[in-house]
Amino acid sequence: MSKELYKLNKELIELVNKYSETGLPIGQWSPSKSFILFTFAKSYKTLNSVLILCERGNGQDAFILVRSLFELMLITKYIFKEDTDERIRLFNEYDWILRDRMLRGALKNDATSNMLIIKADENRIDFKEIKARAKAHRKTYTEGDADTWSKKSVWQMAKDVKSEDLYNSLYTLGSQLVHSGSRSATEYFKIINGEVDLQTYANYSYVNESLIGGFEFFLQIVKDLNKILELNLENELNNLEQRMVSIVESLNN
Repeated sequence: MSKELYKLNKELIELVNKYSETGLPIGQWSPSKSFILFTFAKSYKTLNSVLILCERGNGQDAFILVRSLFELMLITKYIFKEDTDERIRLFNEYDWILRDRMLRGALKNDATSNMLIIKADENRIDFKEIKARAKAHRKTYTEGDADTWSKKSVWQMAKDVKSEDLYNSLYTLGSQLVHSGSRSATEYFKIINGEVDLQTYANYSYVNESLIGGFEFFLQIVKDLNKILELNLENELNNLEQRMVSIVESLNN
């Protein structure tokens, strides 16, 4: 594991840590601020998890989380590219469709159905409201469009924000690990000199890649946070970014 890569990730986290302690200067509320706070909080926790896994030599699992960070960064870039308020509305309202799908699935099974009914009673969850709101929101979509909140696949969003290369490389490779595809098998099971090597032990496969990807995707979200909340962190973020470029170049030489 590259100590320089790890240290740079920690510096980026420490830069924004103060806002976890003192709070962010929200000012007047807006859909953009609401959304960036969600993506910032989620990506912050995910990057910290990536670092823990890298420390323990679980690079493959760290890379799975980096794939998640890429998707979160991609959604953020897509939303803030244009029609931001409308895209945030679609993202938020789609929750009713997701809840309705989960509700339908849970009610088909006796065990989960009974648990759901008890939980709904405890938390005052209104099944009728979920179904009604989901039905109303589905009218936003044409047939086939309701598979995703944005009416686009991950690939289509990546193409829209010019992140095709990252999709074709990192996201596709990460998907093999997420979905336990055959391409991922050699990361856990190998025949070396005629003997079976079950790689259940700590190793550093995918660790540097996870540190590079995790840093880059969290950085992009922090840049949007900085812009929307006017945190004036441009110099610090640019410095960290340039140092990452230098480290990666040195690793590749």
